[in-house]
Amino acid sequence: YFAPASIRRTSRSLGLATEASYRFERGADIEGLREALDRAAQLMADLGGGTVAKGVLDAYAAPRPHPRIPLRLERIRRVIGICPPKEEVVISWCPASAGMSPWRTISRKR
Repeated sequence: YFAPASIRRTSRSLGLATEASYRFERGADIEGLREALDRAAQLMADLGGGTVAKGVLDAYAAPRPHPRIPLRLERIRRVIGICPPKEEVVISWCPASAGMSPWRTISRKR
């Protein structure tokens, strides 16, 4: 993982702006890397007539914490015009059914 602040500072100090520096200084989705790696390996195998080896060597130390999202019933009322019961909001809008902690962003939505 490349720290966005470090990439931005180095790119500016060297006067070297590239597509990669532009992308990484805005923060790469490190948690989506595995999915991208699997897709790239499959495409290379399909185009090159090879096979994809099993297993992945991963040096990713630890997942970054997902930021919490404050959700206030008053804000819901102002935005949609009604104030549903808290229980209904939790059941309807929490991503817990997808195996995620409630009220936290998924990696690509940070």
